[in-house]
Amino acid sequence: MLRIEPIKSYKLPRYPRGLYYECSDTRSWKIAGSIVSVAVLALLVSSCESGGGIEPPTSGVVGPPPMPPEMVTEREARTVINEVFARNGIKLEADVPFSFSPGDQGPISLELDGFNGSLNVGYEYITDEDQTTFTPKVVTDLDKACESNVSGPHIKTIGTQYFYGDAQQAYEDLENLIQDFIADLRSKGII
Repeated sequence: MLRIEPIKSYKLPRYPRGLYYECSDTRSWKIAGSIVSVAVLALLVSSCESGGGIEPPTSGVVGPPPMPPEMVTEREARTVINEVFARNGIKLEADVPFSFSPGDQGPISLELDGFNGSLNVGYEYITDEDQTTFTPKVVTDLDKACESNVSGPHIKTIGTQYFYGDAQQAYEDLENLIQDFIADLRSKGII
């Protein structure tokens, strides 16, 4: 059904075409309202940045989020460890296949990062790539085998070393760890 509504302004008399929308004066109020809301938001943000008269908490964590530690790579660890062994007169071969038998299992085949066959001494620096081979159980079995057998093998397993910022300190810690291992072997008369 056709509705008839009065038109406020009609410049040229003619039949209406399409839809006719009446322009209202509410636009200026909408614009003014949005300007006021932006101003209030800006004041709120500026009060938050300046503290807004509220004292900051004296306890809790303040500052940037913590940074994840960096890792000593296998190549860096091998360089440091091989230098310590070389300074002590022990020459190691790299990537040596090694097999040992824990008491209750069959032989386990591994590849050690460094090993001296004549002294039966070596090491493994365990990184993410080695996690599938050097599981915690394998490392425990290898440590038990090394402790129980005086003639060897004597293999030092080293977990991944992490550091925050100062890599030199991590290298020194790794160096001290290997030096202690060599000193222990010397005290037992193995090397």
